[in-house]
Amino acid sequence: MAVDEQYLNEYEGDKLIAICALFIILETTFVALRYYARHLTPAGLGWDDAIIPVAWLTNIGLCILCINAVHHAGVGRHLAYVLKYHPTQFESWGKSLYALEWLYLTSVALPKLSVLCFFLRVFTRRDARLTCYVLIGFVTATWAAYILAANLKCRPLAYQWDKHIPGGYCANIEAYYKTTSVPNIVTDLVIIMLPVPTVIALKTTLVRKVGLLCVFLVGSV
Repeated sequence: MAVDEQYLNEYEGDKLIAICALFIILETTFVALRYYARHLTPAGLGWDDAIIPVAWLTNIGLCILCINAVHHAGVGRHLAYVLKYHPTQFESWGKSLYALEWLYLTSVALPKLSVLCFFLRVFTRRDARLTCYVLIGFVTATWAAYILAANLKCRPLAYQWDKHIPGGYCANIEAYYKTTSVPNIVTDLVIIMLPVPTVIALKTTLVRKVGLLCVFLVGSV
């Protein structure tokens, strides 16, 4: 089907670059402020502090990968444009997508693990701590499972970006991407709600309880 030049020339790559650059600045600033705040407190460092730098690196890597994909993999352009003017970028796009799976899955899992490790340091209720341990196991298991699936969904692996390989095949990739959202959303909701019973049970004023809930909510997000 023929497409006009106006359609082919539509470009959104600059917006993606700007968003990625903004997130690099924000994430770096927030991580630096967190460690500065930790420096001002007498409490020792924990697993949550150790996980954050790795989470930060994976998130920065994810942003850099997206910026690189705009320049070298045709991201921000219509597929018809890439196939017509830069067909070799389609293979680069497939490779970028594979790398993105590793970085995305890791950048989602590590911040959650850091938050849960922090909860373990402040929660004393047995049920809350048990829930944290269960969530740590679940997040780790789903992370490993989807990383494994990312490496097995196409056989051979290179078929993901090179469709000319004889006998190559891929599983239902669309279903794979859709299912990754389910455990992510569920664990997000549980982590956000996890501090609520503990804060409500505190013997303090309503204003302080609301303030603590807001702090936990911001930290969880």
